[in-house]
Parts: sequence; structure tokens; C-alpha cells
Amino acid sequence: MIPTKEEMERVWNEEQPGWLKQWNKDRKGKDPYVLVAKPYVRQPLDPVEVTVWAKTSQKAMKENSYEVSKAVMAKYPREQYPEIGWTTGVKPIAR
Repeated sequence: MIPTKEEMERVWNEEQPGWLKQWNKDRKGKDPYVLVAKPYVRQPLDPVEVTVWAKTSQKAMKENSYEVSKAVMAKYPREQYPEIGWTTGVKPIAR
């Protein structure tokens, strides 16, 4: 995936020297997966998608459940949705 201009500006302004080299090393041999959380409170809400990198789709779901939780809580705060729950699945990325 090609980073956007905003992502590159964030890296340039905020990250430490050597960050890009470590980022590339961490993602070597891995593919991107989009995890889709389908929140609900008695009726379905709009889905939340998070792109993560992993070797398999099972590892993407297992190792990045915190990222999905964080994205759902950012979009649907517990104060407004106290009974929220969600299911998580993997959406294939077209290559």
C-alpha cells in the first residue's frame, strides 16, 4: 500500500530517525488485511474498518484485536453506547 501525503508528513514531523527502516523490517513477509468490526446495540451500526499487517488472516484477527477495539471505541464511545458489542471479520484486499 502506498502511503498518503498526510501519512508521509506525519512520519516526517513526528517519528524518530530510523523509524521507516524499522517499519519496513517489521512488515517484511507480511500482507495487509482489513479487519471489519460490525458494532451493534440491538440494531446494527455502521462498520468500522482497520488495516493491519500480518502473515495470515487468523493472525491478523488474533494479534490486532486491540486496534479494532480502539477504533470502535473512538467512533462509538461507551458513554453514548453503553451496551455496545461487535463481531470482527476479515475483508479480503483486492490486489
